Amino acid sequence: MEEKIYKSNYRAALAAVISERIGHMIATDNVYTDETGWFYYIPQNSLKPNYPLIMNHYRGPLFVVIPLQDMKAIEDEKFTVVEYVNRAFWSYGYFWGGGPLLSGVYWQLIEGGKAGINDKEKIERYLNILSCRTTFHSSGYMPSEKRCYDCKVESCPFSKFAEKNYDASWDKEVQEYDARVELYKSVSKRIREQFGLDAVSLMSHNGDEHNMKLYAGIEPGTVEVRLAQSLLIDMLYHPAMYDVDLVADSLAIEAAIKLDYDTNGQMINDHYKLLQPAEGEPIDVGALYEFWSLDQRFDWFVSKNQNLDDFEIDFEEEDDDEEDTDSVWDKIVNFFKKLFE
Repeated sequence: MEEKIYKSNYRAALAAVISERIGHMIATDNVYTDETGWFYYIPQNSLKPNYPLIMNHYRGPLFVVIPLQDMKAIEDEKFTVVEYVNRAFWSYGYFWGGGPLLSGVYWQLIEGGKAGINDKEKIERYLNILSCRTTFHSSGYMPSEKRCYDCKVESCPFSKFAEKNYDASWDKEVQEYDARVELYKSVSKRIREQFGLDAVSLMSHNGDEHNMKLYAGIEPGTVEVRLAQSLLIDMLYHPAMYDVDLVADSLAIEAAIKLDYDTNGQMINDHYKLLQPAEGEPIDVGALYEFWSLDQRFDWFVSKNQNLDDFEIDFEEEDDDEEDTDSVWDKIVNFFKKLFE
């Protein structure tokens, strides 16, 4: 009888089974697939099969994300809901949004890569504390005294009340190591040493290759970095598998221009150029500048690979009584803009 009910409404069945296993209520309406995704935080159709998520939304509720092909397999009755919950590798984390990728979404396998939902006490405690952290992140306010004392979590390192945080330590809690953050640090170091530029943001691209796409930053001397979303997502699932310094040093570099987005937050109409260094020679920053010069939104660089003496730049003589509002530098920049039109 139970199995027949489950087959009549798979999302309701998933919500019921998961809720019982984790000690927190999941509403049926909060069981999703990754078919549409959540911008660049959880990109469309990006989750690994058999690797679903249980996430704390920035507005408060828990929600579940099932890889689309897993949901189709459940609907095709290749296995039951209970069988799926038992065989899947569940990750837990948060979707806080807010702009930056690294602080906006995070998840991890907190049961050591073991299939199923097993350690209810550990998972329930983690999600309880995460819920209060989410409240603070979203509103700027700590949970109320009543909410804190009503919570079943004792020795809570997040609580500000002495009775609740007695003998508490974050070292005793689930550790949120993020290999993506460490990779970004290593990538930033490489960019600074190789090009003399400062990385100011990390986002993802949906290309097949694990290349590092570099966009000119708005501020002079800065660069925006895009790494493959498949790489970044796998680092959430399997952070221990990656030597971040080795990964950072091995990434091929692509100069990139134009940042247009569709309604789902995916970049479109971008242009890339794989930078191939001469044998034994590092890629010069001039190769970046040369390609970036095609993008007329920025003008803080001029290609070091181009010699201004190679071009005839005609600065027209201005009448003495006419005010010259453009500096020599402005004229040089305008020349290059026209050159690449």
